[in-house]
Amino acid sequence: MVYYIYGIGGPIFCWAVLTLIQHSDFEPLKHVHPGIGEIRCWFKTMREQMIYFYTPISILITTNIIYFVWTIVVLSKQYTNSRTNQVFKYRVKLYIKLFFIMGISWLFEVISSATENHSSLKWLWVVTDIINSLEGLTIFLILVVFRKKVMRHLANKSVCRCLKLPSAWKNLEDTECEPIEYEVSMTSDGEKI
Repeated sequence: MVYYIYGIGGPIFCWAVLTLIQHSDFEPLKHVHPGIGEIRCWFKTMREQMIYFYTPISILITTNIIYFVWTIVVLSKQYTNSRTNQVFKYRVKLYIKLFFIMGISWLFEVISSATENHSSLKWLWVVTDIINSLEGLTIFLILVVFRKKVMRHLANKSVCRCLKLPSAWKNLEDTECEPIEYEVSMTSDGEKI
């Protein structure tokens, strides 16, 4: 329930606060007015971006790091024998990959925004934006295509009739899935279903 409140309630709360401040005529809030859509289809200035975009993102990333560590601690207590320990290691690797792919894209967003108006660093803005736009493809490649089971099935296949994938992929061992399939087929007391 805590995760639902955090995952759904947090963004709704942030949106509600931003909407109230944007449409408020309350005088003390005028100096922190977001100014969405006044100059462009974004916040009025970099100051408002820092207040309403980058500060909440920083808080969310910090909170996600705390939840990430907490998840690893909880999982490590659940997986004690050697067979389920493989499942634990696989899942931790998966979570680390996702965390870095998705976390680094936000870091690149901050870098991109900071270098956007500097003509000498325009190339950095372009590079970070390209990396951000390829986040979905990166997740697909790491979580689907580069899995050993998938690579084994792709061995000796041709891509666009010009590139043949390595035949050595046929011999890859699928160590990542076997422990999970084993775990699913077992009851909590270790007897086969």
